[in-house]
Amino acid sequence: MSLIINMLKDLEKRESVNRDKPEITLFNDDIAIASRYILHPGKNAIYFLILIAIVSTILFISSYFSAHQSTPSVKSIQPVIDNVITNKPDMIDTIWTSPVLINGVTLQVKDNITELTFMLSHVALYRLSSDDMQNQISISFDNAKLQSTLPPINYLNTAISRLTTNQVNDSTQFVLTLAPGTSIRNISLDDSKSNPELTISIESPEKSTNQVSQTTSGDIKVPALQSLLSQQYQSALQLAENGDFKNAISQLESLLKADQSFNDARTSLVALLIDQGNITYANQILNHGLKIQPGYIPFVELKARLLSLDGQAKQAIALLENYSPEMDKYPEYYSIIAALYERTNKDLLAINIYHQLLNRNSQNSSWWFGLAVSLDKLGKSKDALNAYSTAMSQGNLNPESLAYLNKRIQALQEGAHETD
Repeated sequence: MSLIINMLKDLEKRESVNRDKPEITLFNDDIAIASRYILHPGKNAIYFLILIAIVSTILFISSYFSAHQSTPSVKSIQPVIDNVITNKPDMIDTIWTSPVLINGVTLQVKDNITELTFMLSHVALYRLSSDDMQNQISISFDNAKLQSTLPPINYLNTAISRLTTNQVNDSTQFVLTLAPGTSIRNISLDDSKSNPELTISIESPEKSTNQVSQTTSGDIKVPALQSLLSQQYQSALQLAENGDFKNAISQLESLLKADQSFNDARTSLVALLIDQGNITYANQILNHGLKIQPGYIPFVELKARLLSLDGQAKQAIALLENYSPEMDKYPEYYSIIAALYERTNKDLLAINIYHQLLNRNSQNSSWWFGLAVSLDKLGKSKDALNAYSTAMSQGNLNPESLAYLNKRIQALQEGAHETD
């Protein structure tokens, strides 16, 4: 394999060198030089004859070596290529990207479940996307061609009201217009047969046991769907990390439409919306999640933060106190409670929680700062000064906290000198 790679690198290097060479001009001054040799043969004729002899000799030698060496060189390379293909097990993965034929598309209805099946010539890469505005989902097969007609759906009581197909470059795309309120229940790729089948199961709302907008706990997630959702979630996080918040939010919204129980996606979406100042929409998304899973701790934390942002600190405390998760597992949950205690002047309760948290992690500057503020408010100047100083030494404080901290340290130190 290294031999082939080196050959390709060498070829690329030579092509690059050739591309860097300037083009040779065939006109202008070159015409005058050539004319002198033609119009004034004289002694130049001798050079001309010698040149012809040299060129003829070179052509003869080149043809001789070409005839005797070109064939062996090809034969010497081919076994290497054959050996690479034979002995590299993961080369079989290339079948996923090879051209695929979609030999048939079938539609079946079982009770309130509609199954759309694509029969493939071999396993293939596919993408699933949704357009909630049009109530559509699309399935795209890379490097694929459809070899059959689409099944009729007008006479069936299906979850699909319309099915169309189109070619996008080398991919074949199927667009499904869904009946209102439908939900994807299952996507599976069965490659146990000689011809693999991709089946999408869609639940019609007529006989759904749950409200369609909240069909979450009963959803069946096969590995293919889980992998797809996970990849799209990681992509959304990357968009957010790159500062593309608009597209990150849009992608997280799409994930929730595909799977209402995708808690990580909902948590990240709410956090982004809060960060972008869209509090009303964040509340809407979060309240929906709390209806589905009332005791999900990250949702409870976010709701408490939203309440506190709205000036409802007491309501936020009441919400948090309804649950008692393990402090070791959810330390930030309790740091929110402590901060809210301080905000509502329940400083003894705040100090108690901060001590418990710092016993678990003594290097958290935010907790030292929170402890210092409550101690300071209660007039415990010496303890507050020590806590402020420790918070400063740990670092990682935001500029506002750091400015307040420096101010209070200076004031407490001056007060201590005056007492002395």
